[in-house]
Amino acid sequence: MTDETKTPIPVHSEEPNHNAIQHLEQILESGISQVLNAFEQKIAFDAAKQQQIDRLHAELQEYRTDLIAKTNRPLVNGLIRLHDNIGRLIEGLKSKPTEQLEPDRFFKAIGGIQDDIEILLDQNGIAAFTEPVETFQPRRQRAIKNIPTTDDKRVGKIAERLRPGFEQGDEIIQKERVSVYVLP
Repeated sequence: MTDETKTPIPVHSEEPNHNAIQHLEQILESGISQVLNAFEQKIAFDAAKQQQIDRLHAELQEYRTDLIAKTNRPLVNGLIRLHDNIGRLIEGLKSKPTEQLEPDRFFKAIGGIQDDIEILLDQNGIAAFTEPVETFQPRRQRAIKNIPTTDDKRVGKIAERLRPGFEQGDEIIQKERVSVYVLP
């Protein structure tokens, strides 16, 4: 047999098809473009969301500041009235000759200031209280003074009510101050 009579062996080319490579490049470019586009949209969305969060935070801070000011306004107005009343009292006392300044009048004026303070506190939901019972109540009273006694029946009883307590609803802000009888 001669070489001419032999059947030619098909040769498979090891080089990839040029069209397939171009198609693959187009798919990759499209995918990368879509990923970049989605990433840019996400960045823009996050920036807009951050701006909205910053705006809402600023509004909340402004609202809190305004709310605190509005909540405190009645107390502040009451303190201003009290300040004005004390100023008028001082001017009235200064205008009198020393011999006309009577201790009873002075103590009455100071008592009036204390009454004004209790009214102001009451207007802001804080009530003065004294315990109705004569036995010392440590949950609602504070013993400022101990008064010695040998009478067993008086031990643990209130000797004197010194200052009222203050409460707001069920919360005790300041216990009533009292003196209590104790064994020596």
